[in-house]
Amino acid sequence: MSKSSALEAFELAVIIITLGIASNAWYEILGAVGLTFIASVVVVLALHTYLLKVPDVLIKLGTGILLLSLGTFWLGEGLGWDWYGDWSILGLLGLYSLIAALSLFWIRRDVSDDMGLAD
Repeated sequence: MSKSSALEAFELAVIIITLGIASNAWYEILGAVGLTFIASVVVVLALHTYLLKVPDVLIKLGTGILLLSLGTFWLGEGLGWDWYGDWSILGLLGLYSLIAALSLFWIRRDVSDDMGLAD
């Protein structure tokens, strides 16, 4: 679990540095990267025993949904779409989470039907 946590901290740093390069605010960027790294380490250390109980697949799914939401938002920004502010990311997050939950429900139902496990 610590390898994936280190990878997530690195991804956060890359995202923050990328945004900082675009804004030319280096001192703020370096401070944000340091705070992000420290916050990631603290969260991982605090939740380590709980995170070990969560299946890796769910962590990967959550990470994918977060990255897809941010990517969709940034794509829309680049294409000049009119969003309802930065809070639109939460709407995208909810939409993609709902799609993932419905997809998992549908797949599990079909698999249980194929195996004859349905009531």
